[in-house]
Amino acid sequence: MKRLRCTLLLVGSVVDDLEALVLAVLMDRLPLDTAGELVQIDTADLVIGHLNWRAASSRRSRVRRTGRAGPMRGRRTAREHLHFGRRGERCGLTKLSAVPVTVDRMSDQTAAAVREAEAAAVQARAEASQLKRQCLSAIADLLPGQADAVAKRLAHAQPATTKALGPSGVKALRDQIAARAAEIAADLREAENLVEWPRSDEAAPRDVRSAFFNYLYGRRLAALARVLKDHGYDVHDDNAQGAQSAVLPQYLYDEKILDPLVDGLASLAAAEKALAQAQAAHDLQTVDDLWADD
Repeated sequence: MKRLRCTLLLVGSVVDDLEALVLAVLMDRLPLDTAGELVQIDTADLVIGHLNWRAASSRRSRVRRTGRAGPMRGRRTAREHLHFGRRGERCGLTKLSAVPVTVDRMSDQTAAAVREAEAAAVQARAEASQLKRQCLSAIADLLPGQADAVAKRLAHAQPATTKALGPSGVKALRDQIAARAAEIAADLREAENLVEWPRSDEAAPRDVRSAFFNYLYGRRLAALARVLKDHGYDVHDDNAQGAQSAVLPQYLYDEKILDPLVDGLASLAAAEKALAQAQAAHDLQTVDDLWADD
Protein backbone atom coordinates (compact mmCIF):
# COMPACT_ATOMS: atom_id res chain seq x y z
CA MET A 1 0.00 0.00 0.00
CA LYS A 2 2.87 2.41 0.81
CA ARG A 3 4.47 1.70 -2.58
CA LEU A 4 1.18 2.43 -4.26
CA ARG A 5 0.89 5.75 -2.47
CA CYS A 6 4.46 6.70 -3.40
CA THR A 7 3.77 5.77 -6.99
CA LEU A 8 0.72 8.03 -7.01
CA LEU A 9 2.89 10.92 -5.92
CA LEU A 10 5.31 10.42 -8.80
CA VAL A 11 2.91 9.91 -11.67
CA GLY A 12 3.00 13.25 -13.47
CA SER A 13 0.01 12.55 -15.67
CA VAL A 14 -2.39 12.55 -12.72
CA VAL A 15 -0.78 15.27 -10.62
CA ASP A 16 -3.09 18.08 -11.59
CA ASP A 17 -6.31 16.11 -11.15
CA LEU A 18 -5.09 14.58 -7.89
CA GLU A 19 -4.12 17.96 -6.47
CA ALA A 20 -7.49 19.42 -7.29
CA LEU A 21 -9.29 16.43 -5.78
CA VAL A 22 -7.33 16.38 -2.50
CA LEU A 23 -7.43 20.15 -2.10
CA ALA A 24 -11.19 20.12 -2.61
CA VAL A 25 -11.69 17.34 -0.05
CA LEU A 26 -9.52 18.99 2.60
CA MET A 27 -10.84 22.51 2.08
CA ASP A 28 -14.37 21.17 2.31
CA ARG A 29 -13.67 19.69 5.73
CA LEU A 30 -11.43 22.25 7.42
CA PRO A 31 -12.23 25.67 8.93
CA LEU A 32 -11.79 28.60 6.58
CA ASP A 33 -8.63 29.94 8.26
CA THR A 34 -6.91 26.53 8.02
CA ALA A 35 -8.18 25.74 4.55
CA GLY A 36 -6.72 28.99 3.28
CA GLU A 37 -3.22 27.78 4.23
CA LEU A 38 -3.54 24.74 1.96
CA VAL A 39 -3.38 26.81 -1.21
CA GLN A 40 0.41 27.16 -0.83
CA ILE A 41 1.06 23.43 -0.28
CA ASP A 42 2.28 21.36 -3.22
CA THR A 43 0.64 18.22 -4.57
CA ALA A 44 2.74 15.60 -2.78
CA ASP A 45 2.26 17.26 0.59
CA LEU A 46 -1.46 17.54 -0.04
CA VAL A 47 -1.72 13.84 -0.73
CA ILE A 48 0.23 12.91 2.41
CA GLY A 49 -1.89 15.32 4.42
CA HIS A 50 -5.05 13.79 3.02
CA LEU A 51 -3.86 10.28 3.87
CA ASN A 52 -3.00 11.38 7.41
CA TRP A 53 -6.41 12.94 7.77
CA ARG A 54 -8.09 9.78 6.47
CA ALA A 55 -6.06 7.62 8.86
CA ALA A 56 -6.92 9.81 11.84
CA SER A 57 -10.58 9.78 10.88
CA SER A 58 -10.52 5.99 10.58
CA ARG A 59 -8.97 5.67 14.05
CA ARG A 60 -11.61 7.91 15.60
CA SER A 61 -14.38 5.94 13.92
CA ARG A 62 -12.91 2.66 15.23
CA VAL A 63 -12.74 4.06 18.77
CA ARG A 64 -16.39 5.11 18.60
CA ARG A 65 -17.47 1.65 17.35
CA THR A 66 -15.34 -0.51 19.64
CA GLY A 67 -14.52 1.72 22.60
CA ARG A 68 -10.78 0.83 22.11
CA ALA A 69 -8.15 3.26 21.03
CA GLY A 70 -6.09 0.63 19.21
CA PRO A 71 -2.38 1.31 18.64
CA MET A 72 -2.70 5.03 19.27
CA ARG A 73 -3.60 5.43 22.91
CA GLY A 74 -4.66 8.42 24.93
CA ARG A 75 -6.84 11.36 24.11
CA ARG A 76 -5.95 13.84 21.46
CA THR A 77 -4.63 17.18 22.59
CA ALA A 78 -6.53 20.45 22.35
CA ARG A 79 -4.95 21.11 18.93
CA GLU A 80 -5.29 18.68 16.04
CA HIS A 81 -2.54 18.71 13.40
CA LEU A 82 -2.71 17.71 9.77
CA HIS A 83 0.85 16.66 8.88
CA PHE A 84 2.14 17.29 5.39
CA GLY A 85 5.24 15.35 4.41
CA ARG A 86 8.03 16.65 2.23
CA ARG A 87 8.40 15.17 -1.25
CA GLY A 88 11.19 12.66 -1.64
CA GLU A 89 11.03 11.32 1.93
CA ARG A 90 9.52 8.05 3.04
CA CYS A 91 5.82 7.87 2.37
CA GLY A 92 4.97 6.26 5.72
CA LEU A 93 2.22 8.10 7.53
CA THR A 94 4.09 8.38 10.84
CA LYS A 95 7.68 9.11 9.79
CA LEU A 96 7.23 12.33 7.84
CA SER A 97 8.93 15.60 8.76
CA ALA A 98 5.79 17.50 9.68
CA VAL A 99 4.74 21.00 8.85
CA PRO A 100 1.62 21.26 11.05
CA VAL A 101 -1.42 23.27 10.14
CA THR A 102 -2.99 24.12 13.49
CA VAL A 103 -6.68 24.60 14.11
CA ASP A 104 -7.14 26.83 17.20
CA ARG A 105 -10.07 26.23 19.48
CA MET A 106 -12.28 29.10 20.54
CA SER A 107 -11.29 28.39 24.17
CA ASP A 108 -7.71 29.36 23.26
CA GLN A 109 -8.97 32.82 22.43
CA THR A 110 -11.04 33.12 25.60
CA ALA A 111 -8.07 31.90 27.66
CA ALA A 112 -5.98 34.70 26.17
CA ALA A 113 -8.71 37.17 27.11
CA VAL A 114 -8.63 35.85 30.69
CA ARG A 115 -4.86 36.34 30.86
CA GLU A 116 -5.19 39.92 29.66
CA ALA A 117 -7.96 40.63 32.17
CA GLU A 118 -5.91 39.08 34.98
CA ALA A 119 -2.93 41.30 34.14
CA ALA A 120 -5.16 44.39 34.14
CA ALA A 121 -6.70 43.38 37.48
CA VAL A 122 -3.28 42.80 39.05
CA GLN A 123 -2.15 46.26 37.96
CA ALA A 124 -5.40 47.86 39.20
CA ARG A 125 -5.04 46.14 42.59
CA ALA A 126 -1.47 47.38 42.98
CA GLU A 127 -2.46 50.93 42.08
CA ALA A 128 -5.49 50.88 44.41
CA SER A 129 -3.37 49.48 47.25
CA GLN A 130 -0.88 52.28 46.86
CA LEU A 131 -3.66 54.88 46.80
CA LYS A 132 -5.20 53.40 49.97
CA ARG A 133 -1.90 53.65 51.82
CA GLN A 134 -1.32 57.20 50.61
CA CYS A 135 -4.82 58.28 51.64
CA LEU A 136 -4.59 56.66 55.08
CA SER A 137 -1.18 58.16 55.65
CA ALA A 138 -2.36 61.64 54.65
CA ILE A 139 -5.33 61.47 57.03
CA ALA A 140 -3.08 60.13 59.80
CA ASP A 141 -0.71 63.06 59.29
CA LEU A 142 -3.58 65.53 59.65
CA LEU A 143 -5.40 63.81 62.48
CA PRO A 144 -3.56 65.22 65.54
CA GLY A 145 -4.00 68.80 64.34
CA GLN A 146 -7.60 68.19 63.35
CA ALA A 147 -8.41 66.60 66.72
CA ASP A 148 -6.95 69.62 68.51
CA ALA A 149 -9.09 71.88 66.30
CA VAL A 150 -12.22 69.90 67.22
CA ALA A 151 -11.41 70.31 70.92
CA LYS A 152 -10.86 74.03 70.48
CA ARG A 153 -14.18 74.40 68.63
CA LEU A 154 -15.96 72.67 71.48
CA ALA A 155 -14.09 74.90 73.97
CA HIS A 156 -15.42 77.96 72.12
CA ALA A 157 -18.94 76.47 72.11
CA GLN A 158 -18.80 75.86 75.88
CA PRO A 159 -16.68 78.73 77.23
CA ALA A 160 -17.77 78.33 80.85
CA THR A 161 -16.23 74.87 80.99
CA THR A 162 -13.05 76.08 79.33
CA LYS A 163 -12.59 78.98 81.74
CA ALA A 164 -13.16 76.64 84.66
CA LEU A 165 -10.31 74.46 83.46
CA GLY A 166 -7.81 77.27 83.50
CA PRO A 167 -4.38 77.13 81.82
CA SER A 168 -3.26 73.89 83.45
CA GLY A 169 -6.56 72.17 82.75
CA VAL A 170 -6.52 73.23 79.09
CA LYS A 171 -2.91 72.02 78.74
CA ALA A 172 -3.82 68.66 80.25
CA LEU A 173 -6.81 68.42 77.94
CA ARG A 174 -4.73 69.12 74.84
CA ASP A 175 -2.00 66.69 75.85
CA GLN A 176 -4.51 63.88 76.27
CA ILE A 177 -6.25 64.73 73.00
CA ALA A 178 -2.87 64.62 71.23
CA ALA A 179 -2.05 61.24 72.78
CA ARG A 180 -5.36 59.67 71.75
CA ALA A 181 -5.09 61.21 68.27
CA ALA A 182 -1.59 59.74 67.83
CA GLU A 183 -2.94 56.29 68.68
CA ILE A 184 -5.75 56.62 66.15
CA ALA A 185 -3.29 57.88 63.52
CA ALA A 186 -1.02 54.86 64.08
CA ASP A 187 -4.06 52.60 63.76
CA LEU A 188 -5.05 54.26 60.48
CA ARG A 189 -1.64 53.70 58.89
CA GLU A 190 -2.13 49.95 59.28
CA ALA A 191 -5.79 49.86 58.25
CA GLU A 192 -5.48 49.17 54.52
CA ASN A 193 -6.96 45.67 54.87
CA LEU A 194 -9.33 46.59 57.70
CA VAL A 195 -11.41 49.33 56.11
CA GLU A 196 -14.39 48.00 54.17
CA TRP A 197 -13.65 49.79 50.91
CA PRO A 198 -16.40 50.23 48.28
CA ARG A 199 -16.17 47.71 45.44
CA SER A 200 -18.44 49.33 42.86
CA ASP A 201 -17.10 50.54 39.51
CA GLU A 202 -19.30 53.57 40.14
CA ALA A 203 -17.69 54.40 43.50
CA ALA A 204 -18.28 58.00 44.58
CA PRO A 205 -16.66 60.18 47.28
CA ARG A 206 -19.61 59.53 49.59
CA ASP A 207 -18.88 55.78 49.40
CA VAL A 208 -15.31 56.30 50.60
CA ARG A 209 -16.50 58.73 53.27
CA SER A 210 -18.88 56.04 54.49
CA ALA A 211 -16.04 53.51 54.63
CA PHE A 212 -13.97 55.88 56.79
CA PHE A 213 -16.96 56.73 58.97
CA ASN A 214 -17.70 53.07 59.65
CA TYR A 215 -14.07 52.38 60.52
CA LEU A 216 -13.40 55.40 62.74
CA TYR A 217 -16.68 56.01 64.45
CA GLY A 218 -17.28 53.96 67.56
CA ARG A 219 -14.54 52.97 69.95
CA ARG A 220 -11.76 54.87 68.14
CA LEU A 221 -13.35 58.30 68.24
CA ALA A 222 -15.13 57.48 71.48
CA ALA A 223 -11.67 57.64 73.08
CA LEU A 224 -11.34 61.28 72.00
CA ALA A 225 -14.86 62.12 73.14
CA ARG A 226 -14.14 60.49 76.50
CA VAL A 227 -11.23 62.87 77.08
CA LEU A 228 -13.47 65.87 76.38
CA LYS A 229 -16.23 64.54 78.60
CA ASP A 230 -13.79 63.84 81.45
CA HIS A 231 -12.80 67.52 81.35
CA GLY A 232 -16.40 68.62 81.73
CA TYR A 233 -17.55 69.14 78.15
CA ASP A 234 -20.91 68.02 76.83
CA VAL A 235 -20.26 65.58 73.99
CA HIS A 236 -23.97 65.13 73.23
CA ASP A 237 -24.14 61.46 74.15
CA ASP A 238 -27.36 61.70 76.15
CA ASN A 239 -29.25 59.29 73.91
CA ALA A 240 -30.37 55.69 74.13
CA GLN A 241 -27.29 54.46 72.27
CA GLY A 242 -24.89 56.71 74.18
CA ALA A 243 -23.44 57.78 70.83
CA GLN A 244 -21.44 61.02 70.97
CA SER A 245 -21.58 63.67 68.24
CA ALA A 246 -18.77 65.95 69.41
CA VAL A 247 -16.05 64.17 67.37
CA LEU A 248 -17.12 62.81 63.98
CA PRO A 249 -14.84 61.25 61.33
CA GLN A 250 -15.52 63.97 58.76
CA TYR A 251 -14.10 66.55 61.19
CA LEU A 252 -10.67 64.96 60.98
CA TYR A 253 -9.70 65.19 57.29
CA ASP A 254 -10.12 67.21 54.11
CA GLU A 255 -12.36 65.38 51.67
CA LYS A 256 -10.17 66.41 48.71
CA ILE A 257 -7.70 63.80 49.94
CA LEU A 258 -10.17 61.12 48.92
CA ASP A 259 -10.47 62.01 45.21
CA PRO A 260 -7.52 59.95 43.82
CA LEU A 261 -8.57 56.97 45.93
CA VAL A 262 -12.16 57.18 44.66
CA ASP A 263 -10.89 56.92 41.06
CA GLY A 264 -8.52 54.07 41.93
CA LEU A 265 -11.24 52.03 43.65
CA ALA A 266 -13.60 52.52 40.71
CA SER A 267 -10.88 51.35 38.30
CA LEU A 268 -10.18 48.30 40.46
CA ALA A 269 -13.86 47.35 40.60
CA ALA A 270 -14.13 47.70 36.81
CA ALA A 271 -11.03 45.53 36.25
CA GLU A 272 -12.30 42.80 38.58
CA LYS A 273 -15.69 42.88 36.88
CA ALA A 274 -14.04 42.50 33.47
CA LEU A 275 -11.97 39.58 34.79
CA ALA A 276 -15.06 37.83 36.13
CA GLN A 277 -16.81 38.25 32.77
CA ALA A 278 -13.77 36.96 30.85
CA GLN A 279 -13.50 33.93 33.13
CA ALA A 280 -17.20 33.14 32.74
CA ALA A 281 -16.90 33.37 28.94
CA HIS A 282 -13.83 31.11 29.00
CA ASP A 283 -15.57 28.51 31.18
CA LEU A 284 -18.54 28.46 28.82
CA GLN A 285 -16.37 28.12 25.70
CA THR A 286 -14.19 25.44 27.28
CA VAL A 287 -17.23 23.30 27.99
CA ASP A 288 -18.48 23.85 24.42
CA ASP A 289 -15.09 22.76 23.03
CA LEU A 290 -14.97 19.67 25.21
CA TRP A 291 -18.53 18.81 24.25
CA ALA A 292 -17.52 18.98 20.59
CA ASP A 293 -14.74 16.41 21.05
CA ASP A 294 -15.80 12.99 19.83
